[in-house]
Amino acid sequence: MPNLTADRQTLDSRTNRGDDLLNEIVRSQQKGDDERLCLLSIMPERLIAPTDRRPAPSVTSEGRDLEQLLQRQHNPSAAEQKSFHENVEAFLRCSLSVDEKRNTLRGLRDILDSKSTIFSAEERSKIAQQALRQAADPASVSQGDNRTCSVTSLENVLYRSHPSAVVQLLAKAVNTGKFITPDKTVIEPDKASLKADEEGLRNPTKDGERSHASQLFQVFAINSYWSRQNKGPDGTPVPAGKIQYRHNYSEGKETLDECLLDTSKTPPVVLKATDGTACRSPKLGVDELPDVYKQITGLTPTVLCVRYGEKSGLEKGIRTVSSLPELENFLATNKNQPLIFKVDSHLLTDKNVDARTESTTGHDVVIAGYDSRKRRVQVDNSWSNSSDHLDRPGHGKALSLESLMKSMNPPRGFRKE
Repeated sequence: MPNLTADRQTLDSRTNRGDDLLNEIVRSQQKGDDERLCLLSIMPERLIAPTDRRPAPSVTSEGRDLEQLLQRQHNPSAAEQKSFHENVEAFLRCSLSVDEKRNTLRGLRDILDSKSTIFSAEERSKIAQQALRQAADPASVSQGDNRTCSVTSLENVLYRSHPSAVVQLLAKAVNTGKFITPDKTVIEPDKASLKADEEGLRNPTKDGERSHASQLFQVFAINSYWSRQNKGPDGTPVPAGKIQYRHNYSEGKETLDECLLDTSKTPPVVLKATDGTACRSPKLGVDELPDVYKQITGLTPTVLCVRYGEKSGLEKGIRTVSSLPELENFLATNKNQPLIFKVDSHLLTDKNVDARTESTTGHDVVIAGYDSRKRRVQVDNSWSNSSDHLDRPGHGKALSLESLMKSMNPPRGFRKE
């Protein structure tokens, strides 16, 4: 087996080629359960922190050019210009590769410089500002009043590891209203789903609200999965390409915040879930997220999601853990890698929770870091800053390892909501 320590030293001196070298290392390993491989699993950019975080001059110049473009073409307010400058500075300081930063900035330029009429100049300006803010601080990504915790968590992970993928998707959405997946599926949501909802109209959004940039990403991400399926969530056959997730869908006198439709019918019909209820959510969870990740990035993650199960293992980008020692070992090995965990939301706390008064609710969150000495986990929750456990001002204290395990595997006595 190759020497991983030597390989990592090589990576540190070749940061700009980190992606290619990491892929080469992973290919050279045995396909066993060696936990050390998980260290190399999703994207390396924020994992490999350069010793000198001052941005390269060319990337700094592109950041300055982006600020000037915003000011020249979009006439931002003084507050918007100040915030944009601060977010450019923060983004340039993060521990991403130079190429990743450059590609992200160029994607933002494509949004600001767009001549498309799909979105107004004001909308494009707002989308670019929001995307930059989220790239500079992924903890600002929120799901808002939507049932989209799974794709919000994926968006958060991508902003932490590969923000150019998010921004380039947004640039394509702004310029064409479409996104083409690696398997050549054309994702073209309806216009109503692309228009900012009440939360997205604000810039900046309030804590816990979803930005217009996130709304766009999530609509395209959800449809990148369902547009390629030929069965609804309950197994009902639907012609390929005819399942569509919509946001702000009007059905007669009723407006549905979100739903899954069979568009082969006239008018479209809301699909059913396995319990027979109408699909008024994306019906997308950790099982589907590795596929969505691949459609957006073109890459297959070794491990992206983690959940509890009686039988541990790694399959199709999902790591299953069955015990607290196994979880501890896994996190210690992957403590600098953002991962999506399937949890029960009411148990995601260090406080005692009474099974007689609380039910459990399925939820997906991002584990952004782990302190193996203190055995505490940094949890980024898509609900709001106050629901986070990130050990930073306004974002709560890190969560104990035991509490994370409890949220993954609720004790007996808790009823499902």
